[in-house]
Amino acid sequence: MVKVLNLPTLIFQRVSISPNIMDSIIESRGVTNVWPVIFILGMTASFLMFLLGSYEKRTEKY
Repeated sequence: MVKVLNLPTLIFQRVSISPNIMDSIIESRGVTNVWPVIFILGMTASFLMFLLGSYEKRTEKY
């Protein structure tokens, strides 16, 4: 349970760092390259949702 509770804090720490990276990418390369970043964020969000769904299925068995 402790490891599962520590995962969201690590994710939030990485998410708090990512907006600065996004701003630097937008400033250096221009607005046209925003779409790949949005695509990557969408993929990571869907992956996190998949992890949460699989975790809920595990808890239902027990």
